[in-house]
Amino acid sequence: MSSITLNDNEIIIVNLLSGAVNILNNEIYQELNDLQKLRNDYPEVFQELVNDKFLFENNIEEQKYFVDLISSINELDIHEAPNFVILPTYDCNLHCVYCYESTTVQRNIKDMSEEQAEAVKRFIEYKAKNYDSSQIRITLMGGEPLLIRNKQIIEDFLNWANILKYKVDIVTNGTTIHQYEDILKRYDISSLQITVDGPKNINDKRRISIDEKGSFDNIIEGIDLAIKNKIKTYIRVNIDVQNISHLKDLAKFLINRYGSENKYLRPYLYVISDGGCLGDNYCIPEVEAVKKIIDLSKNNECMDIYDLVFHGSNFIKGVLNSDDYFPQNRFCAANKKQYVLGAEGNIYKCWFGVGEQKFALGTYYPDIQINESIEKLWEKRCVENIPRCYNCKFSLICGGGCNNKAMSANLSIMTPNCADFDSLLKLGFSYYIERGDMQLS
Repeated sequence: MSSITLNDNEIIIVNLLSGAVNILNNEIYQELNDLQKLRNDYPEVFQELVNDKFLFENNIEEQKYFVDLISSINELDIHEAPNFVILPTYDCNLHCVYCYESTTVQRNIKDMSEEQAEAVKRFIEYKAKNYDSSQIRITLMGGEPLLIRNKQIIEDFLNWANILKYKVDIVTNGTTIHQYEDILKRYDISSLQITVDGPKNINDKRRISIDEKGSFDNIIEGIDLAIKNKIKTYIRVNIDVQNISHLKDLAKFLINRYGSENKYLRPYLYVISDGGCLGDNYCIPEVEAVKKIIDLSKNNECMDIYDLVFHGSNFIKGVLNSDDYFPQNRFCAANKKQYVLGAEGNIYKCWFGVGEQKFALGTYYPDIQINESIEKLWEKRCVENIPRCYNCKFSLICGGGCNNKAMSANLSIMTPNCADFDSLLKLGFSYYIERGDMQLS
């Protein structure tokens, strides 16, 4: 259970397992420390809290609820369709100051060959054969997947995916979309994700072309073309000390150019926690960054164009919007059935590990070889198998935290990577409720 002060006399309590929310006055809230007194003084409130799984008659019932909940989550995970990430190249036409791949991937690795691309298709079809094709999602990323020299291989992937009715998303820097417009018109693309790190003067210091020129104008041209062609476009803004104070300027630019409610545009803010080749000194602690962004939002209505993404944000929005809340026993798709297919022929579980042999699961080329013991280890990484997570009240919001960061810090993925959920949830709930665009049901 987590609690947030709503006003002088009311406190919001949040069930961190079920997503249930209730509002208690201070007197009743204090009696949560004496359940027998609460039962006697406020029997109806007591019963409501029992029904919503805030309270249990005894520890055995509480433990059974937790175990049954994890069992239900595992059942859903088992039947979830696989997803695939294809990296046709590790090369890029930009050298962004914070790129994590620049610190791990050898840029001299050649692009994926046509033969490798055919092997990728065979691997995906093999893994997807027992699922409805509409459940299969493929993401093209890199490096930069939309390099001009890769145009034919990208078109071949899109044509193949469309024939099989697989969903396709593309993560691109957006600088070459004008040279891919004919292809993007021809095939069904679920979404694009394009990063813009601030207004032109800020972005062009961070997202720099290999010939040392700024990228902002080309990126915006690409976004223009994507929206013109009615492709849902997520604009990601990577936040660190260099650009956090310039978010309102970018927001004003986006609103002036695309309007405040363009259905094809989804800008969001993401606080980076790995500075890549820039170094971690530029990273901002997540709580500090979220607090600063919220302060900016309170004084600048234009900031409403952004979705703010942080640890626990999906939980908060789900609860306050009365959406379905799905607890997570595993942090991300890497612990389920995700396969990342690298340009050199390796298979990985997580894109943060591409180019590093220690993260390789096996190969798809020249032959399909998967180390089943490593794959099982990744899939075994979940709340119930990490002791510190199992006993943490935030466990099913967190799912154990990032695998890559756990391995990098502790040399084992069977360790947690913890966020400050207590502070983040209180910040988020307080902000969205105060803003009034999310209502408690």
